[in-house]
Amino acid sequence: MLYEGFAILGNDTILAGFVLVVIGVFIIENKLKVAALIAGVGAVFTLVGFMHAVGAGIAVSPALASAYLVLSLFLLALGRLEAYCMEAAPASSAVAE
Repeated sequence: MLYEGFAILGNDTILAGFVLVVIGVFIIENKLKVAALIAGVGAVFTLVGFMHAVGAGIAVSPALASAYLVLSLFLLALGRLEAYCMEAAPASSAVAE
């Protein structure tokens, strides 16, 4: 194998590709909470072996599942930060006028 990552990411590429594309689409559409939800679903699918694994089972690929979980938490935090900044922006512009 040329690169070990090909073997890890190459298993069940259709479902994994679908999940990654959906996450990317929701990030582009600025729906970060939905993207975080899909990343969480990807974490669960990876943990039980539906994605990135040769066969189904419990904790088949915990490293990739934790990567999806970290992505989910990051997107959720980014969505909350964006909502907080949008709430604070009109108040600060009203004071400046």
